[in-house]
Amino acid sequence: MLEVGRDENGQRIRRWHSGFKTKKAAELERTRLLGQPDAGSYTEPNKLTVRQFIEGQWLPAIAATIRPTTLAMYRVNVEAHILPTLGPV
Repeated sequence: MLEVGRDENGQRIRRWHSGFKTKKAAELERTRLLGQPDAGSYTEPNKLTVRQFIEGQWLPAIAATIRPTTLAMYRVNVEAHILPTLGPV
């Protein structure tokens, strides 16, 4: 378990991490995770698929930084090559 802060009511926010083969591996991961919030690099685990990330976050984020024709080509390539294989992951 890792505390990641407090909510608007002052209640502790806790996140559980599991799947470790040994107690030692779990302790090492806990130590690593405890250092991340201070460094600003902690990312809460989620069940986001590749499709959801590409369509909902990545393409909208880069749209303002590239030409419309480049964005259109990215969309074509993503739909033709990446999502058929990795989309459900």
